[in-house]
Amino acid sequence: TFGDCPGTDQSYERACQDILFAPTLDGPWERQNMSLAKWNWTEANLGFESHAPVVLENGNILTFTRSWGSPAPLPNSAIWLATADSWNGSYHLVDSKLAAQPALNNGMEDTFMFRDAAGYLHALFHSWNNPYVGAHAFSRDGFNWTMADTAAFTLSTDVEGGSSITYVRRERPHLVLDDDLNPTHLLTAVTTDNGDLLDWSFTHVQAISQ
Repeated sequence: TFGDCPGTDQSYERACQDILFAPTLDGPWERQNMSLAKWNWTEANLGFESHAPVVLENGNILTFTRSWGSPAPLPNSAIWLATADSWNGSYHLVDSKLAAQPALNNGMEDTFMFRDAAGYLHALFHSWNNPYVGAHAFSRDGFNWTMADTAAFTLSTDVEGGSSITYVRRERPHLVLDDDLNPTHLLTAVTTDNGDLLDWSFTHVQAISQ
């Protein structure tokens, strides 16, 4: 949205939800305001937050968002399933007759949803369960989601040379997928407690063993 946005309350969320899009990664990039005319603001009161969509075979979009605090009925950062008929279509929550809503309510944020080579859906999250801050959920149909028992990542990670680093915070997970939809690298936003790695916060890229 161009110009001044409203203050950081729900009027802001209703007006300033935009998508940047381009024909290639090199651009040119354009901005489009999202259509949320059918949105349920009572339940998913943030609109789109932690939004990472998957494009299905029919062109429909499936994605997660979250709610937080009043007026949402579940203040513990509940995760809601949303859909649209195209990436620039009118988004709305999936009907609760088709999928449990909220889909997950485990104190999580920063969704990254993706599909694997077998066609199954997965999602990574930042969890507030320190130090097991990487949560993983999976689904066969996109409507029924199950939390994995093990953490996808923790505050600690191995680095080249055999040493390891333990971060203060590790959030916003994203994956790089190869042409066969196998994950090759995990990207997370990390912070240290004293800036001893040349910066207080930065993006950590971790190779994934195949």
